[in-house]
Amino acid sequence: MEAYDGGRSAIHRVQLISAVHESRTLEQIFASYRASNEFTPPTGTRDGAKIEMAAQAGEENFFLFGLTAQQVADSRGWYNPQWHYEHEPETREALDLISSDYFSRNEPGVFEPLRDALLTHDYYMHLADLKSYIEADERLLALYTNPYEWARKAILNVASSGKFSIDRTIAEYAADIWNIQPCRVPEKA
Repeated sequence: MEAYDGGRSAIHRVQLISAVHESRTLEQIFASYRASNEFTPPTGTRDGAKIEMAAQAGEENFFLFGLTAQQVADSRGWYNPQWHYEHEPETREALDLISSDYFSRNEPGVFEPLRDALLTHDYYMHLADLKSYIEADERLLALYTNPYEWARKAILNVASSGKFSIDRTIAEYAADIWNIQPCRVPEKA
């Protein structure tokens, strides 16, 4: 049995199916697939650890997308996910494809609650980030066609990742977030 990969393989399969549905060229589809199975310069929303990582490696070496944490906070009072469905063809196509039973032929309607939740209670503003994600993915695919730049960004990201060791992260969380102190464990005699 394969180890759980955080859903990456399922996400990449959906991306490949979507790419075929979008009539991308075969070369673009394979470039996306190859990119998913090698080190990929990080892609992520503009919050949390991605901001720290981008500061270390340089934002130009990341594929950041979407709203900042401050923009999300500022939008809470007026955000309307339905607007994105009505005004962004990419968002409409994605939600319509999901709810069309294309991915669930044996379980019709299984994704309808997901669609309804995104259109009515999109607390994390996923729909606000979708168009920006697609643009980031297109930049990632374009980069993949330039092996030198791909390798350069990959190396810079790996070389800049030392600060993010698990020991430092846990110590920082313990002190700054959990407000706990280290506890010595007595050695066995």
